[in-house]
Amino acid sequence: MSNPKLALITLTHPRSPAAEAYRALRANLAMFGLEHPLHALVVTSAAPGEDKSTALANLAVVMVQGGQRVILVDADLRHPSLHELFGVPNERGLTTVLDEQDALTAPPLSAMADVAGLQLLTRAQRRLTRRHSLAPGGWKTSSRHCKNAPTWFYLTLRLFWPPPTR
Repeated sequence: MSNPKLALITLTHPRSPAAEAYRALRANLAMFGLEHPLHALVVTSAAPGEDKSTALANLAVVMVQGGQRVILVDADLRHPSLHELFGVPNERGLTTVLDEQDALTAPPLSAMADVAGLQLLTRAQRRLTRRHSLAPGGWKTSSRHCKNAPTWFYLTLRLFWPPPTR
């Protein structure tokens, strides 16, 4: 896509049917969370190119427009794209937080100038160096530090099945 920001239909065409569909999804999630409030949403699929990041970015925008505070996390470790959608640097991010214990005290979140209340944790350019970073204990520690800040915490992941060969 020549201009990634065009994928953010909720910002570029807020009165379009597609933007309205994201607002309907926001309403459905709010209704679902009445009894047990939702604080995290994970979106995943088995194949690349299914627009998980675009859908999650647009959902995050309408959640913020509805008065929520959101941290959007790009956890696609192979092909991150949220930094391109929002036009922010990708130097430090999720892999930094998972690799460096000190980064948990001040996670490298990017505030979105055109969407107040939305923060982005990019994947970061570097590869993970600690193999246990993605173990359940490491993931819990990382998410616990962010859990108290936003109302919503989104992750975009890609499942691989069968696992990729090396």
